[in-house]
Amino acid sequence: MEQKSQEKEHNALKEPQSSLDCPTEAELRYRILFEQAPYGILIIDTDGRILEFNEAAHRDLGYTRDEFANLAISDLDPDEGPEEVQAKISEVLKDEKADFIKRHRTKDGEIRIVHIITQAMSLSGRTVFHTIWRDVTEHNRMEQALRESEGKYRDLFENANDAIFITDAELNCIDANKRASELFGFAREEFLKMNVFDVVTPNQVSRVEEALNRLREELTHDRFVGKMLTKEGTLLDIEVSSSAIMDGDHVVGARHIVRDITKRKRTEEALRASEAFLQTIIENEPECVKLLAHDGSLLMMNRAGLKMIEAASFDQVKGKSIHCLVTEGYRDAFTALTEDVFRGKTGTLEFAIVGLGGRHLWLETHAVPLRNENGEIIALLGVTRDITVRKRLEEDLIRAQKLESVGILAGGIAHDFNNLLTAILGNISLAKTYVGAGDRIHDRLVSAENATVRAKGLTQQLLTFSRGGAPVRKIVSLGDVVKESIDFSLRGSDLRCTVSIPPNLWPVEIDEGQIGQVINNLIINACQAMPGGGVITVECRNVTIGKSDALPLKEGNYVQLSVSDQGVGIPRNHLTRIFDPYFTTKQEGSGLGLATSYSIVKRHDGYIDVQSEPGAGTIFHVYLPASASRPAVTVEDEAPLIGRERVLLMDDEESVRTVAREMLVRLGYEVEVAGDGAQAVMMYRRAKEAGEPFHVVIMDLTVPGGLGGAEAITQLSEIDPSVRAIVSSGYSNDEIMADYRQHGFAGVITKPYTLRELSVEVKKATEGEPRE
Repeated sequence: MEQKSQEKEHNALKEPQSSLDCPTEAELRYRILFEQAPYGILIIDTDGRILEFNEAAHRDLGYTRDEFANLAISDLDPDEGPEEVQAKISEVLKDEKADFIKRHRTKDGEIRIVHIITQAMSLSGRTVFHTIWRDVTEHNRMEQALRESEGKYRDLFENANDAIFITDAELNCIDANKRASELFGFAREEFLKMNVFDVVTPNQVSRVEEALNRLREELTHDRFVGKMLTKEGTLLDIEVSSSAIMDGDHVVGARHIVRDITKRKRTEEALRASEAFLQTIIENEPECVKLLAHDGSLLMMNRAGLKMIEAASFDQVKGKSIHCLVTEGYRDAFTALTEDVFRGKTGTLEFAIVGLGGRHLWLETHAVPLRNENGEIIALLGVTRDITVRKRLEEDLIRAQKLESVGILAGGIAHDFNNLLTAILGNISLAKTYVGAGDRIHDRLVSAENATVRAKGLTQQLLTFSRGGAPVRKIVSLGDVVKESIDFSLRGSDLRCTVSIPPNLWPVEIDEGQIGQVINNLIINACQAMPGGGVITVECRNVTIGKSDALPLKEGNYVQLSVSDQGVGIPRNHLTRIFDPYFTTKQEGSGLGLATSYSIVKRHDGYIDVQSEPGAGTIFHVYLPASASRPAVTVEDEAPLIGRERVLLMDDEESVRTVAREMLVRLGYEVEVAGDGAQAVMMYRRAKEAGEPFHVVIMDLTVPGGLGGAEAITQLSEIDPSVRAIVSSGYSNDEIMADYRQHGFAGVITKPYTLRELSVEVKKATEGEPRE
């Protein structure tokens, strides 16, 4: 019965639409508005049932008209059930109208926000609600986004590191952030009663007005720099950026961002104050400091740099390109360095220059980009130092490394060759003792002996390269060595030589044979440079090397030997290579002469240098350390010395053992032989224990794969602290052959040796004082 009653009421509500044959004009207008309204309109009874609705009501929620007609208001509410909805209806009945926001659920389950306006009214004798709802979901979202945006803006505004002011068109302050109050000391409320000109100093009013006029015309103004007053009257250095606030085409206000640059200004003033001090430092810097433009032209150079390039003043080189001073082989590299710096890179370059006065220098420069306050590269800043001495030392080291690699091979060859020569020279010396002095065979043997001695000189050149080619030195007058070497080198030559040797020339401690070889090589080199004849000049003089001399030598006294010619000269590109092994530009020669000379001089703690110009001749300078001692005078007898003592001979070469034993026997000695150091030590111990000790031991220094003389002498000294031993080698060792006494030996003899040389060394060992 109740359901029929509800349907009857619902039909009664619709009766004016369907049953009235003649609706009034007002009713027609209402019906048109009801159906075509863009928002939902519903008639709801007091139980929350929907009695009538328009098209927008069910369309916005995704229902068809038939689906919507069977719904109650509680079916659309995602938050409240029927009881809560009914309580809300009862509350509205009391006030007869309501205006509120509600959430509705669409047919698809989407939640929409709707604005509801409802009015209680009487219809056909019963109370109903005339309800209008409008979907405000998107509107609410926009409002929320706006609130969030305003919050972010306000947060940025209030917490900005710079002061921010908002002014109206008359420059009255309408807002100011927290930083503005902190910076200027005014509260926000005080700022709102102020004008821009209240914090501008009188002398800046015109500048501020000009800037504001530009702001009105251009709608923005950046980097106004000036001063502003704080509440306490303190002046602040500030930088202002402004932008206009527009309403259409009209400027209605402006935003001003004010930055405190007081500290920066003080820093700039301090920097300017220090420029004079910095300039003083640069001018007195011992290294060259320079500024170059992109094209290499000089913008600035300090005194050290001007001295380096031999310029009298900066005006002499200002604006000129430094590239013209760089030698041709380094100009491309110097240009590349300049390009890199102006691309923002840093770099270091070693290069050579020729100064304005013609002086050749090696330089090292470190270059960095110099930027302005905008970060733009405006110049190349270079710090340059003179590395001429260091480069000469490096060149010497490179040559020494080359010589050492060749020397390893040369030393081995010399060792083997000297063993062969020892057998040859020993046998010739023995053969001479069996024939008379006037015999024709004796003359031939003398010639053979002389040839073998000359071969010994050849091996000495190879030994100079080896690690064991140390000079065996004694104190001599270099003048005597020079005269003897010149006579030998120019014998049979049509060249003339002038010699200048002062009578007070300091003595030197040298290996006469090796230094004579140097002089021979230099004389031969001069002869080859003058195939058409000429004059060779040889000069010796005393010199003292100090700190100011650009030579890789220790400070002290030296004897300088100079050999000059009038030949064709040496090309510049060859000057750095003439001391390299096997380098030669001549058709004859091996390329070892100057390399040998270089090695010999270095082993004498000296230095050899060359100066040459194509077509103007060449001059070599040799520097040898002077000695404070005077040369000793010795006279030797030509006859072999005879002995009767027991001798132990150790050598790994059978041919050397055989000939050396026979030579010693010929001299009257009782001789036993050993093949290596271990055997020699064993024989020495047994002889001493048997009461028949050896008086002298002759030991080969190098025994491949076995115990050599250097190791054997240590063991012999443990057996007999007074042992007398002679070290012998064809492959000289730097320390032992040159300073044999420090290594426990009583004498030294270099292979190959003659009968006379052997007899002298053995006699000296047998008659000398016992070794300590």
